[in-house]
Amino acid sequence: MPAFDPPPFRSHRLLRGGHAQTLAAVYWPGTGPYLAPLPGVVASRHRVDLGDGDALALHDLKPRGWTLGDPVALLVHGLGGSADSPYMVRIAAKLAARGVRAFRMDHRTCGAGADLSRQPYHAGLSGDVRASAWFLCGPGGLCPGSPLGIAGFSMGGNMVLKALGEHGAGPSHDAPGEGTPGDERLDGDSRIASPYALHPGALPDVPLRGVALNPAADLAACCDSLTGPVQRFYDRHFAKHLTRHVTNTPTICSRQVRALQQARPRRMRDFDAALTVPGWRYESVDHYYARESAAPLVRQITAPTLILTSEDDPLVPAEVVRGLKPGPGVRMHVCEGGGHLGYIARKPPGDHPDPDRRWSDWRVIDWLTAPAEAPVPTPPPTDGPATADSRRESERVNGESGAPGSFVSTPR
Repeated sequence: MPAFDPPPFRSHRLLRGGHAQTLAAVYWPGTGPYLAPLPGVVASRHRVDLGDGDALALHDLKPRGWTLGDPVALLVHGLGGSADSPYMVRIAAKLAARGVRAFRMDHRTCGAGADLSRQPYHAGLSGDVRASAWFLCGPGGLCPGSPLGIAGFSMGGNMVLKALGEHGAGPSHDAPGEGTPGDERLDGDSRIASPYALHPGALPDVPLRGVALNPAADLAACCDSLTGPVQRFYDRHFAKHLTRHVTNTPTICSRQVRALQQARPRRMRDFDAALTVPGWRYESVDHYYARESAAPLVRQITAPTLILTSEDDPLVPAEVVRGLKPGPGVRMHVCEGGGHLGYIARKPPGDHPDPDRRWSDWRVIDWLTAPAEAPVPTPPPTDGPATADSRRESERVNGESGAPGSFVSTPR
């Protein structure tokens, strides 16, 4: 388990509250220093064939001096994003500066992969994460045998946790979702098809680490939380944005596009009912949410994995993370502030370890690059959901970093 003792998160004085942090993350991207070519870093793009006729794109930042066996990171974006989302650009550049070869993944029909797929992505496509992992670190891959860190953000966090849980569950686990086209996804002749087909649910046999930032690990709970007066704004925004995205993607089946336009969804549930359920052969929206949520699989994660979220996230309730039953490899950290993928901090003082205000960027990097420490005994699982209040208060007083499966809260 990597050592993890982060500095406390203290919100920017003008960005107190979850909504302010969430919106500032969009309108204050902070990507300026990272858009120019990095000295000595080679940028390229790769196509990952998924074996069902669809493909996705990976954006590669290869640091100077990187060789086979050096660490690799795969970054998985959230709903409505792409490989060019600000947090993806910043974190990939910061990892490359530390000698980690970073790959930013575009989901099906997103970014550079917009014309590579017929089916739009959804929140349960852990098989696409596995396909990318095999493409990178599997036998015959780009970086065979290299240690692999996988970081997912929001919806991408659900996909990463689901992939890690399916990997921890072993080969008997039914990894592909029941409502997806299923086990045929990687039966083609692409580079990553053979090892994935031989090991359904398995990630490559290399040292693994995972990070999930504000993961939507319970899809139904996340959608149901978007009913308040302010939360409805987010619900309508995502439904409108995704409808426009599907309508403007020429490779998606015209029949699916027409059905979506006729439905005119105003909520995410309506969008999923009109597109995701029939397109991926689920029985209902509730079946899709239950089948593809990572929450039931988190207890089976064995790879060292950090789950980081905030108390004031307006999109993923903190109770979603608190309700998880963590596996032996999981460490949870709950900040009192930060919003959804925000975490824009006050200006670091002279003795602060972070070079800039993007607190969560550095926590992802710290976790993926920290040396491993001696295993920490894990408390036996309980029958009820994980609770944190008493332990968090103790850790706030004692300054402990938290054992695997524990919660840590940091002040604003």
